[in-house]
Amino acid sequence: MADGTRIFAATTLDKTASGFLRASSLAPADSGAPRIWSLDRVSLFSPNGDGLADEFSLGVRFSEPLDASLRIARPDGSLVEGLRLSGDVLRFDWDFTVDGVRIPDGDYTWRLTAADFWGNGSVSSTGTFRLDATRPRTTATISGTAGDNGWLRSAATITLRASDNLSGVATTTAGLDGATRTTYIGARTVTTQGRHTLAYGSTDVAGNRESRTASFAIDTVGPRITSTVTGTPGDVPGWYRTPISVAVSSTDPTSGLAILTSSLDGAPAAGVAGPLEIATDGSHDLVLRARDVAGNVTTQVRQFVVDTVAPVVTFPDADPTIVPVFSPNGDGSADTLALPFELSESAKLTVVVRNATGTAVRTASLAAGSGPGAFTWDGRSTSGSVVPDGRYFVELSARDAAGNVGVLATTQVDVYAALGFVSRTPVAFYPQDRDSLSTRSTLSFRLLRPANVTLQLVDGAGQVVRSRYAGSRLAAGTYTWAWNGTRADGTSVPSGTYRFVVSATDGTRTVSRTMSVFAGAFRITTSTPAATRGGSFTVTAISTEPLSTTPRLIVSQPGLAAWTVNMARVSSSTWRVTIRPKAGGTAGTLWLTVTARDRYGHVNSTRVGVSLA
Repeated sequence: MADGTRIFAATTLDKTASGFLRASSLAPADSGAPRIWSLDRVSLFSPNGDGLADEFSLGVRFSEPLDASLRIARPDGSLVEGLRLSGDVLRFDWDFTVDGVRIPDGDYTWRLTAADFWGNGSVSSTGTFRLDATRPRTTATISGTAGDNGWLRSAATITLRASDNLSGVATTTAGLDGATRTTYIGARTVTTQGRHTLAYGSTDVAGNRESRTASFAIDTVGPRITSTVTGTPGDVPGWYRTPISVAVSSTDPTSGLAILTSSLDGAPAAGVAGPLEIATDGSHDLVLRARDVAGNVTTQVRQFVVDTVAPVVTFPDADPTIVPVFSPNGDGSADTLALPFELSESAKLTVVVRNATGTAVRTASLAAGSGPGAFTWDGRSTSGSVVPDGRYFVELSARDAAGNVGVLATTQVDVYAALGFVSRTPVAFYPQDRDSLSTRSTLSFRLLRPANVTLQLVDGAGQVVRSRYAGSRLAAGTYTWAWNGTRADGTSVPSGTYRFVVSATDGTRTVSRTMSVFAGAFRITTSTPAATRGGSFTVTAISTEPLSTTPRLIVSQPGLAAWTVNMARVSSSTWRVTIRPKAGGTAGTLWLTVTARDRYGHVNSTRVGVSLA
C-alpha cells in the first residue's frame, strides 16, 4: 500500500452489547518524513488599529496533517509566547498580547516545529519579525524675525524633520491653510501676510501614520497712518494762515493696531485721543508713531507753519518833503534808483509803479527776506521803454508764505532825464606850476532838453571855488568848461581834490551830477590812516605830470630830523615805498613830502600828513 493511504478497521456493536463504540487500532501505512510545502510569513507588523498588519499571522501548509508548535522569543532567546495547532494547512494568528498586555515594539524570532502522527520525524522553520506600533515623530520649525505676541515680522521659513526609531520614515507630507498635503522635499518660505495653519506628518515603513498641525502668523507691514489737516492753507505747502486741527488715525489690516502716539515740537509722546489743535504761530514738527500687534512701527513726521500775522513792509528812508530824482537816459550815471525798504518777515513783494494819473506803468515781483532790502527801478515801463519825466508813485505789497497780505507801502520818485553824459578830462592835473604840461581839466555835459543849469566847483571843505551859468536857461546840447586851477580872482587853488557839481532843473525837479578832479603834483595815498612808531606802512604816489627824476619821499617825524627815501616805480606814473617810523620822537603828525622834477626840470612837490602814535 502506498505511503499516505490510511486504513481504518472498525467493529460495530449491536444494541444489546455494552453500549460503547470501540475503534480498532489504526495501523499507519506512511513511512515518509513530513515536509513543509509552503510558508506564508510577514516580517513587519504594526498593531496600531489601522487594519493593516495589526496581528501576527503565519500560514503554513504541510505535506500531511501534523502536530505543530510555534515558539516566539526575544532576541536573547527568552520565550514570549507559544502556540500549538494540528493539521496540514494551518494559520497561526496572534494579537501581540500576553495576558492582555501588548508586548513592546522591537525585533523578535519565531520557530515553527511540526511532527507527524506516525513518528516519521519532524520539520522546522525559523524567522524574525519586527513589531513597530509607534508613529514617527515629525518636528516643524517655523523661523523668521520674531515680533510681538507670537507674530513674525518677516517671511516664515518652514523646516520639517522626521524620525522613527524602528522601521524608519517612509514619507513626510505637509499642506498649508487647508491645501492637500504633498510630499515634503525641503524648506519652504511663506510670505503671505496673515495667520496660517500648517498640517503635516509622516508615515513610517511599518505604516504608522502621524498627523500634526502648527499655527503661525506673518505681518511684515507697519500700520498705515492718516493725518488730515483742517485750516486755511497758505501759498506754500505746509503753511497755514489760521490755527489748524490735525485729525489722526491709524489702521493695520493684518495683526491689528496696538497703539498710536503723537509728539508735538519735541514734547513726550502721548496717545491720540482726538484731533490735535495747533494755534501758536511758528514752525511745528508733529511726529506720529503707530505700532501694530506684531510690533511693526510706522513713523510719520509732518511739518507745519502757522502764520496768522501779515508781513509789514515800509520805506524807512522815505521823506515826503524830499523826493529822490534819477535820470534814466543811458549815460551810465543815475540811470537807476534803488529804493530801500524794510520787511518784517520773508515774503513775496509785488511792486507797482504808477504815474501821476494813477496808471500802472511798471509791475514786478521779487522774493525778499526779513530785514532791509531794496527795489531798483531802471525808469522803464513794463514794455521796456523809458518813462517820461515826471512824478511816480512806487507801491510795495508783501504776501508771506501763509498767504497773509500786509498793508501797502508807498513812496514817491521823480524821473528827470534832462542832464546826462557828464565827464571831465583829465581826472588830475597840475596847474599850480603854470607850465604847459598839465594846465587844465575840462568838464563836459549834455542837456537832452532845455533846462536851467548851474555849475559849481567845490573844494574839500564844501566851499564854492568857482561857479558858472548860475541857473541860466540853456538849450538842449553839449556844453564844456575848462578849469585852469584858479579861483575867480585868478589865484591858484591849493593842491587837493575838487568837485564839479552841475545841476539842471525844470523848476519842479532838479537833477545833479558830480565829478571829482585832483589839482596838484602828486596824489598820495597810504596803506593806513594812522601810523605807529616802530611800525611800517606803504606810501603810494601817482604823478600828475611826466617826470624826469625818480620821486623822493621826505619823512618829517615829530621830534626827529627828517630823512629821505627813494620811491620805486610801479607803473609809468605810479611810485611806491614802504617806510618805518623811528622809535624815537613824539606823537603827532607825520608829514610825507613827495618831490621830483617834471619833464621841463621844474620841481613838483606834494605834502600830506599822517597821524603818528
